[in-house]
Amino acid sequence: MPSAPLRVPFITDGFVRSLQTPVSLPVNMIAEATPLREPVAGAAQQGFRDIHYGRPGLVSGTNVGTGPIRGIVAGPPALGQAYYYVTGQSIRRADGFIQGTVTGADRVRFAVSRSQMVVVADGTAYLYDGTGGSLGFKAITGLAGPVVDVAYLAGRFVYAMRDTDQFWYSEINDGANIPGLNFATAESFADRVVGIGVLNEALVFFGQASVEFWSTSADAAAPFAPTLGRGFQRGCVSRDGIAFLDNDLFWVADNDVVYRAQNAPTRISSSSIEDKIRQCAAKASISAFSATFEGHEFYVLNLPGVGSYAYDASRVGTATGAYGSSYGRGEWAEWR
Repeated sequence: MPSAPLRVPFITDGFVRSLQTPVSLPVNMIAEATPLREPVAGAAQQGFRDIHYGRPGLVSGTNVGTGPIRGIVAGPPALGQAYYYVTGQSIRRADGFIQGTVTGADRVRFAVSRSQMVVVADGTAYLYDGTGGSLGFKAITGLAGPVVDVAYLAGRFVYAMRDTDQFWYSEINDGANIPGLNFATAESFADRVVGIGVLNEALVFFGQASVEFWSTSADAAAPFAPTLGRGFQRGCVSRDGIAFLDNDLFWVADNDVVYRAQNAPTRISSSSIEDKIRQCAAKASISAFSATFEGHEFYVLNLPGVGSYAYDASRVGTATGAYGSSYGRGEWAEWR
């Protein structure tokens, strides 16, 4: 009888640290597990093997302003959920109409309610009221210092203050109404807040050395309260590396590991990806975004000066990733 054919992988994960040179690097490719059968009619299925195919190419979308693009968000229902862009130092609708100006050159953060929208840029929070209360974005006054991030939950906007563990919150349905006593401290650990996320109707405060959860409360004087027994002793290196996808929050931790929250921090990065993170000299500038292609939901990690790497959330329990690259860029471009 003829012996079984030798199976040689067409392409493998190029993220393996080895003295051997990888045969190929899966650039802009997606991995899928495919049923494996013997090349004999009627043979039983023998398991699965990975195949790789090219992801759909990116095409030109909307050209808004002169750039660079610092952030994109879908507006509130009261504004028709149109897309808004921060390009350079202007905030524009998709049709190019200028809705306001901001300062700085950093990536911006957004939070959106049913009728209002807040953007945080260069430490300042700007509000747009879709009910007609204001024309364009206006800087919010009354906050005790620069803002690092913003979130929206249970009718209130929540503002994390830069270089502190303090956050402020607005009155219901009014992002600019922030009384002097509307603040609290993420005090489980003595570290400053790096960024905020929202998960399962809870605020998630990512600190330098910890992750803390706050739930909504029935007390109008204290609408948010710490969730007892819910917290992680693992910090966050970059606000812009926090991303929501697959019904969970993902972030780059202070030990150069990428985690997803779940009930406890679950490591999703491989040792080779963690080596890439260690090579990044500007960890505070690490950014991430989510992207979906044909049922594959990706956490795409951009490491300045190193490259772009994607984790496929549809492949739980595997370390298979993808290397992303955009023409003329050293990374997978989220926008230009």
